Amino acid sequence: MLFALAFLAVAAAALALSAIKVVRAGERGVVYRLGRVAPPARGPGLVVLMPFLERLERVVVRPGGLRLPPTAMTTRDEESLSIEIEVRYEVSDPVLARVQVADHVAALATLAESVVRARLSQLSLGEFRDAPGEFSRRAEEAMSDSASTWGVTVSGLTLTRTDRFRAAGC
Repeated sequence: MLFALAFLAVAAAALALSAIKVVRAGERGVVYRLGRVAPPARGPGLVVLMPFLERLERVVVRPGGLRLPPTAMTTRDEESLSIEIEVRYEVSDPVLARVQVADHVAALATLAESVVRARLSQLSLGEFRDAPGEFSRRAEEAMSDSASTWGVTVSGLTLTRTDRFRAAGC
């Protein structure tokens, strides 16, 4: 009988400890109760969960940066460029960032490449070279509009390197 009580006490203590989670500074915890989101996001600090009914997923809300490798793109006048893109972002709504898109960082990378490619295809090489800052600003605005529905704020888009492809024999 004493062994059974000791076992129950240890099991109850383990269950109670498994229900307590620590969410660090720069993170927020999105709690799922029976598979549904239980807003708002929790943390930083101690978060107490109902064992077996709730689970916690951490979302980093610190400002982050994303650098895409050089990508081949074409202007309206069929000039080929190799462009390296850098995006600065911050998660503004952790619940949306977890629920609206599977991986907000990968989605931002895809969005940045497609926005820059679409904007570049509307300009000639001369128009692009004359106002690269304006190009970056407009691309950033287009990204911000799309990413805001995911709970992500885009704070900057920079073309860090732009190289023109040379045809062989030129």
